Amino acid sequence: MDNGLTRIFDLIKRERIYQDQKWGTVKENPHTIEEWTNIIEDETYEAGVEYHKSDDMEKFLAEMIQVAAVVCACLEQYEDVLADYKGR
Repeated sequence: MDNGLTRIFDLIKRERIYQDQKWGTVKENPHTIEEWTNIIEDETYEAGVEYHKSDDMEKFLAEMIQVAAVVCACLEQYEDVLADYKGR
């Protein structure tokens, strides 16, 4: 795997660990699909606000890492649905 992608996945993993420590795991604090989509929309909105507020690419990308980690949390919760999914 490309080193850049490895670094990105590492940052997402670190954010997921942080989220689990702050909010509890997806098993401890599960959400409905509607709740997940709302959380993802909120996090994505925050990323856009951060970028437009300051034009600070680093803050924007830090927010996008949070978005990716929230998406991963959703996928973790529903991973049994993906049991037969092979990807593209």
